[in-house]
Amino acid sequence: MVLVLYSKFTKSVIEYNIEILKKYPEIKIAINLSPSDIFDESIIYILKEINKELRNRIILEIVETEDIHSYDLFIDNVVKLKKEYGYKICIDDFGAGYSNFTHLLKINTDYLKFDGSIIKNIHKDKISYDLAETITSFCKKMNIKTVAEYVENNQILEKVRELNIDYGQGFLFYKAMPIEEAVKLIKDEDQEYEENIFE
Repeated sequence: MVLVLYSKFTKSVIEYNIEILKKYPEIKIAINLSPSDIFDESIIYILKEINKELRNRIILEIVETEDIHSYDLFIDNVVKLKKEYGYKICIDDFGAGYSNFTHLLKINTDYLKFDGSIIKNIHKDKISYDLAETITSFCKKMNIKTVAEYVENNQILEKVRELNIDYGQGFLFYKAMPIEEAVKLIKDEDQEYEENIFE
């Protein structure tokens, strides 16, 4: 019962975001998916049926987790979403769980988002800093864009820039806001959406 309700919730989120994309053609959107969503063929079908122009404006953020009961099927479906349907893929919360670098190689992911538990300590904890440095270096070699979430102050931002992490996300940049305000902000700043997508 819980999985059925969760599946319906995910479908509602996708449908809502599709309407947003239709209303605001100047933006892109990142949609969070869990491994259970990736195993759900009805959700894969919905993503397949979205027209190509809209798919090109969607990044699928997949939560990095140990809770993957069929690794091969998980990889197959993510690769299908990327290679056959054209979605950009982001591994979310990397470093919080299993942190399997094999994911990155097999999926050929476009983005990697560090878990906040790493980023929030990089200005005061050497292990966190060294871990972020190692992962960032690997991603640079693999041509994977990196995203630091939980950028909450200038000390963290300084370390993010020092590590040459590509994007930042956190309250230092913006707090959550209605979509209308976000679109106005993008237009006012006259920036490409990819520069704002994780901020």
